[in-house]
Amino acid sequence: MEIIKKGNMISFNGKQIMFENNVDTVVSFSNYCIVLLMNDDIPDNNVEAIDYNGNKVWNISQIVKLTYPEAYISLRKESEISFSVVSYNGVEFVIDITTQQVIKKNITK
Repeated sequence: MEIIKKGNMISFNGKQIMFENNVDTVVSFSNYCIVLLMNDDIPDNNVEAIDYNGNKVWNISQIVKLTYPEAYISLRKESEISFSVVSYNGVEFVIDITTQQVIKKNITK
């Protein structure tokens, strides 16, 4: 599936999804895509999954359960069923999309 990103918008299947922040990175999976949102000031909990009907599936705060809001600085597809995010504080979380669970955690700093 082709996903086009421009500013604070992504488009696919004739749908346009607008976000409050700019779209930095998009990784696609079979059921949905995951979007990293950025601005000059990095927003908290700035990773979201959007299905191909344009519905929000989850926010990263529902998977990585911290006691404080966290900003993420990178997003990368690891496999057909997993992706990784790196937090502003330097922690990498690898997440399984089938279970929506953290399967690995590394300190990067």
